[in-house]
Amino acid sequence: QLLTQAKAGAKVLRYVACLSIRNGSVRADVSLQQVSAGHALAAIAPCDNVFVIRSDWYNDNPLVLKGPGAGKVVTAGGLHTDLAVLVNQLTGKTKLPAVLT
Repeated sequence: QLLTQAKAGAKVLRYVACLSIRNGSVRADVSLQQVSAGHALAAIAPCDNVFVIRSDWYNDNPLVLKGPGAGKVVTAGGLHTDLAVLVNQLTGKTKLPAVLT
């Protein structure tokens, strides 16, 4: 039903996570929402993450950050980096973090 409504309104469905901080109060929410075809969240690749940042300075024209957030290449790159750091730590080239000593 939500998909039918979205299509009828020329919109797409996206899972949207929102974090808002107002007057020292923090609220987090994740929900399935309808977004217009021109929205930054509408045209994303399956493994992309998009952050739309609104603030006092970026309200009318929000700051948008977009890039890979998961997927084979990003995950492999992260694992490779973690392994390289671990090898350097174990061979004494760098010190282990305090939590591991």
